[in-house]
Amino acid sequence: MKVDGGPFSGLIIIVGIIVLMMVLLVLAMGGEYGGVVMIGPIPIVFGSNYRWAILAMVLAIILMVVALVFVRLIEDMMRGWQKREWEHEEEIK
Repeated sequence: MKVDGGPFSGLIIIVGIIVLMMVLLVLAMGGEYGGVVMIGPIPIVFGSNYRWAILAMVLAIILMVVALVFVRLIEDMMRGWQKREWEHEEEIK
């Protein structure tokens, strides 16, 4: 089975490495941090203090809403494309 990551798979790996290096640099300098790990619908929030944990939660909620809107837009576009394709097939018959 062949798995194709698409044209951006290499870019995603490079961005991940850069983010990892930035996180290690912040931790080495004793900086503050916060983050959210999403495992399915369950968020795991962490942070060096309360303020960063709250900020991470707010940003995670914003990103989830943006992702939901993006998925709905793509879904509507695909439905429109399928409808046009179906109408075109009816015209051919």
